[in-house]
Amino acid sequence: MLETSLSAVLGLIYIVVGAVTVWLIFHASSRLKDKGASAKLVQGHRIGGYIFILLFCVMTYYMVMKIKDTPDELALRPLLHMLLAMLLIPILFIKVLVARYYKTYYSVLMPLGLIIFSLSFVIVMMAVGPYFLRKATIKDVALESINLGTNKIDIDAARILTEKKCSKCHGLDRVVGVQKDAKGWLASVNRMRALPSSGIIESDVPTIVSYLVSQTTVVDDKGQMTAEGLKNAGKGLVDTRCNKCHDLDRTYGAKKSADEWRSTVVRMVAYSGNNGLFKTGDDEAIIKFLAETQNPDAAEKRTEMVAKASSSGTSLLGSEVKAPVIPKPLSPLNASAIILVLGGVIIFGVMMLRRPGNLPLGIALASAATIPKEDISITPSVKSSVKLPQPFAPDPKKSALVLQLARIETQTPNAKTLRFLLPQGEQFSSRPGQFLTFQWMIDGKKAVRSYTICSSPTQQSYIEITPKKVDSGYVSTFLNEKATLGLTVEAKGPSGQFYFDENKHRKLVLLAAGSGITPMISILRYLDDRCLSTEAILIYNVQTSKDIIFEKELNRLKENLPNFRYVVSLTKPDKEWRGSTGRISQALIENNLKDLNSFTFFICGPRQFMDSLTETLKSMGVAEAQIKVESFGGRPLVESSSVSSTGTKPIESATATEKVERPAVTKPLIISDNNVEFVRSRKQCLVPPEKTLLEVAEINGVTIPFSCRQGQCGTCTTRLLEGDVTMEVENGLDPELKEEGYILTCVGYAKGKVKLDA
Repeated sequence: MLETSLSAVLGLIYIVVGAVTVWLIFHASSRLKDKGASAKLVQGHRIGGYIFILLFCVMTYYMVMKIKDTPDELALRPLLHMLLAMLLIPILFIKVLVARYYKTYYSVLMPLGLIIFSLSFVIVMMAVGPYFLRKATIKDVALESINLGTNKIDIDAARILTEKKCSKCHGLDRVVGVQKDAKGWLASVNRMRALPSSGIIESDVPTIVSYLVSQTTVVDDKGQMTAEGLKNAGKGLVDTRCNKCHDLDRTYGAKKSADEWRSTVVRMVAYSGNNGLFKTGDDEAIIKFLAETQNPDAAEKRTEMVAKASSSGTSLLGSEVKAPVIPKPLSPLNASAIILVLGGVIIFGVMMLRRPGNLPLGIALASAATIPKEDISITPSVKSSVKLPQPFAPDPKKSALVLQLARIETQTPNAKTLRFLLPQGEQFSSRPGQFLTFQWMIDGKKAVRSYTICSSPTQQSYIEITPKKVDSGYVSTFLNEKATLGLTVEAKGPSGQFYFDENKHRKLVLLAAGSGITPMISILRYLDDRCLSTEAILIYNVQTSKDIIFEKELNRLKENLPNFRYVVSLTKPDKEWRGSTGRISQALIENNLKDLNSFTFFICGPRQFMDSLTETLKSMGVAEAQIKVESFGGRPLVESSSVSSTGTKPIESATATEKVERPAVTKPLIISDNNVEFVRSRKQCLVPPEKTLLEVAEINGVTIPFSCRQGQCGTCTTRLLEGDVTMEVENGLDPELKEEGYILTCVGYAKGKVKLDA
């Protein structure tokens, strides 16, 4: 077992490590703007946590070893100490489980950590507090003769233990005064320990033997009784033998020479009748003790000492010098101890080091198992319905989220990642690759833009987007150059059919250019957070090495995800570049892939990039169903949200990240004598030929949120109160909403008179 002093020191180290670990995570949380420093602090917190758990396992082992052989019920304090330690085990297990596998529940880590530290502090202080507060008497006891070296014991604690154990079978007078060396006491204690009701466990033996040796015998280096030992034994014999016939005042009040004491002791031994009261050698020890302490000279000296102490007010009792505490060697581990330690190490070690396969994520992502909407043929009328599940479709009945900008991180010279905090208590669910539609207020004007969510859907407290600055871009320039912390914005969504589904997509090829990396990084982060074993290959095309967005994150994911690799190809490489060059081509794809038909291809980037790669993949024999293309990006998109009388708007080029409004590309549909009533806006309007309901709303100043203008995102979903509407496509419309009478205004055409809830 552990020496008390070593156990106390180990407990204090345990508390210090816990305190430092708590401080590190608090300090990391306060330095979120400095990503490098925050990451180092978090790493230090993680290392401190591992040390903390290791120390806990060591101390738990010794606690179990100390109490496992105790036949008596535990006292209240050690019982409470053990219960609190056992309570700490499941809490530690849950914290490691969440930290390693369930990142969705990261919000509980801080409370769990504080509970663990508080419980640990109480547990340690219950054990070491009394040790440091009380005055311990430490004494050296030589046990070389039984191969235990020099033992350090706390006399008070050892005395209490000896009295408790030895008084179960006989009185202490049987122990006091017995003349034995260390070997003799060890044999006696082991003999007593073998008795069924002794209650003496193995760890008690060294302490009891050390106490008995220190109180009754003193031996020299050869194990022989010294004069002091003989004297101590004689006093014990006088105290326990002489009072059998008379009180001790008669003995200690006498003053005799050595010969006189010998005659007296021989006479007393004869009176006992050799009934076992005296053992061989007891008479010599008694005679020597009385001859040295009860002669006339010694009595006179004691009288002088008493008089001097009385007049000076001092004490006759000396104080022992405390010897330094030297840790006692640990006892060898037995089989049960080895099993206990190895079990704890294996359990926590596996949790810390091994990343499992697909693990459930909980309520927030419970609908992830729902099968997404399949490709369907276009239905001509809103009145017909198709029952197809479509998770995470935008809900037009739900109010917009109000997000607050909390962090800005530079990715490249013209791209920044913006982190927005969700409202307190707000529930938000999305799929990796989907986007949000934002309504920005810039210089008093409203501008609607859609941006891909680049953070993982498992994050429940924030949403990140990474807008890339577009030449002459109104919103993108503002977000990269003027956005400040505390900025608030309304957002609706999530929207979009371009997302990863782990139930369908077993192998992924992510083809991205420029800011088309944003849905891809969301997918990869999701794989990391869910610990999925999905095979993923990213081929990323940018101009220069300075244009690689999320470069550090990609390197981190490459280390974390065993089945992920990526290739970057530069169109304008510098002299130091040693990787691939040029645009993504058939040759580049073939060099990095085998068995194309087993992969699902996600393509995102400028429109020309996506169209070209789509045709390339088809020419390579990839089925169209295996190709998923982001529907927004690359084509000229509308920049300003202000609408002129003709319905035309200034144009800017936008990427897949900034999905901006653009004129719809629709087939001519000649409709006459049609009109629409916008009920909430209290407006009745004629519908010009070839105009969608969204365009009619814009011309007449009726606000309907929109984004893609292709019927893909669902942002413009509006309830049809009366009439009939024909839609060119319905991919962005949730079947359940369709049953309730909702339509997509961006691709919807009125047939006769219609009423809209707008």
